Amino acid sequence: MSLPIPKLDDKTFAELFQEARSLIPRHAPEWTDHNLSDPGITLIDLFAWLSEMQIYNLDRLTDENFLKFLKLLGTRPQPATAARAEVSFSFGENAPDFIFLPRGTQLAALDALAGRELIFETEEDLKLLHIELKQLLTRDASRWIDNTESNSLDNVFYFAFGETAEPGDQFYLGFDAFAALAGESIKVTINLYEVDLPQPAVPAEGESFTLTPPAELAWEYWNGSVWASLDVNDGASALAHNGRIEFSAPADLAKAGAAQPGAGLPTLVTEPLYWIRATLLKTGYEISPRIDTILFNTIAASHGVTFTDERHSGSGLPFQALELRHSPVLWNTLELEILEPDSQWRAWSEVADFDASGPEDRHYRLDLSAGVIRFGDGIHGRVPSGGEENIRVARYRAGGGEIGNIQANILNKFTDPLIAGVKATNRKPAAGGSEAETLEGAKQRARRDLKTRYRAVTSKDYETLTLSTPGVRITRAQALPLYHPQFPAIPFPGAVTVVVVPYILPDRPDQLPAPGEGLLKTVADYLDSRKLLTANLHVIGPEFVQVIVQAAVEIHPRMSLESVRLNVLDALKAFLDPLKGGPEKTGWPFGRPVFKSEIYQVIEGVEGVSCVSSVVLSSDSCIPGRENVKIPRVALVYSGAHSVTVKR
Repeated sequence: MSLPIPKLDDKTFAELFQEARSLIPRHAPEWTDHNLSDPGITLIDLFAWLSEMQIYNLDRLTDENFLKFLKLLGTRPQPATAARAEVSFSFGENAPDFIFLPRGTQLAALDALAGRELIFETEEDLKLLHIELKQLLTRDASRWIDNTESNSLDNVFYFAFGETAEPGDQFYLGFDAFAALAGESIKVTINLYEVDLPQPAVPAEGESFTLTPPAELAWEYWNGSVWASLDVNDGASALAHNGRIEFSAPADLAKAGAAQPGAGLPTLVTEPLYWIRATLLKTGYEISPRIDTILFNTIAASHGVTFTDERHSGSGLPFQALELRHSPVLWNTLELEILEPDSQWRAWSEVADFDASGPEDRHYRLDLSAGVIRFGDGIHGRVPSGGEENIRVARYRAGGGEIGNIQANILNKFTDPLIAGVKATNRKPAAGGSEAETLEGAKQRARRDLKTRYRAVTSKDYETLTLSTPGVRITRAQALPLYHPQFPAIPFPGAVTVVVVPYILPDRPDQLPAPGEGLLKTVADYLDSRKLLTANLHVIGPEFVQVIVQAAVEIHPRMSLESVRLNVLDALKAFLDPLKGGPEKTGWPFGRPVFKSEIYQVIEGVEGVSCVSSVVLSSDSCIPGRENVKIPRVALVYSGAHSVTVKR
């Protein structure tokens, strides 16, 4: 329950008027006419009314007050953001060997609802190379798989290293032209299929974290005689996240076909190509990499238009305000310069307010939504000198908002008619565009932020922070104070062990949710900067104890023996599931024994079961035939090969 908000002053107009009139005999005894017709009484009446208005405003907070409060909390309303889209370029007919597209190249998409074109600009330079990714192959322990067609289809994924991703599995990329590109920077964009996966946590504003790759890859290229090592800048974390790999085209890269000696390529290769490959040396994937698309000649473009060298004239007066010709302005894109009396252009800096600005500080405020620049008064913030076009907005971008979240395959028109022989499209919808946050939204976010855990002190803190580790998907976490993995039998002062259970695909019933070393390292690094200095932190995966049930069951007449037997097996597997089992069906509790009485109850709850004649529990951590199965504190159970005998 929130505290009641006190009224700073609750006097009414009548009370103020009566109090002021009662003071007349003390301070002006010669004033004897206290009727409303007296001019002095009229003035008292007026000032009582004005005082009541001041008291009313005293109990009210303006938007400026709330902005100051948010500043004290280290935040402010979030500005509008620009939508981003990955744009793929390809050559048209009669195109040259390469085309250079500078940063800021504009493309247009038709917004059918608004009936206008939305402009996007590329975020980096791109040297468009006349290369095509012709074939993609996967080689696992038992077979070769051609993924070329799957890569060209939308919302169809394929496994880069097969469904299990074992060490030694390989992923091949074949290009049709490389010979004339020695030394050129080759950039390959990798998009994973994550539609059916929960979104991983994202870092908080201003928060940094380190993401450890879950696997180790060796990149190689075929040089005509052997597979040689290829130095790759891996921005996709070993194919665990969306990103881009970049490498320089080797000078000795050579073509290879299915009959090339030593290359080891299968008959699936239909033509000689230039090949690079990734070999899985060490695996720790919780989910084997599923590729949605691999694209070449692809860069990001964001919604907005860049404007340069916009001139305004200074008045030389305090509190001058300038309205830009285009708005809304995207945050952190405006560069402002002012010509000063010494004939030098000097850069000015944007500030949130003028509270800390001195008379000589070159500061300005910017209203992003309205596109208005405001200067100081000479006491808080310097006053720009007067002059004709002496204020230069060197650069700024206007745009952003939800309208930029366009559909796929509509960002395909260049605004520059001189760009010919190039095709462009966005194979995926643009995302990330948002409107400017309202003050009320910022207040709500600040309240949530105050309740968010950022420090690990209690066990609940450790568990909450583990589940919110950015960049990874974690289903369950258990913090065990005074527990050391190497000394599990004794309380260990200062030790804190966090057991992590990762998310796995639900259609993999035989896969246990065991975390890889990369995920454990990522969680440990994230918690390490948030724990107490004296805490001895350990991040581990759970142990898994296999439980096998041998049961004899009698069923009701007219029930199918095989149907009841299968239903009993399904009930046992569901109850002993590490992620969805247990008495609460929320996952088996860490370290909780399996009681024989519960197994009786589970089997008796199956439709058609008349009675349970006998139950025998066994596991890989106890002696068969005992009443219950005890497991370690960091362990979960899973089903083994149960045996159910059914009779009428």
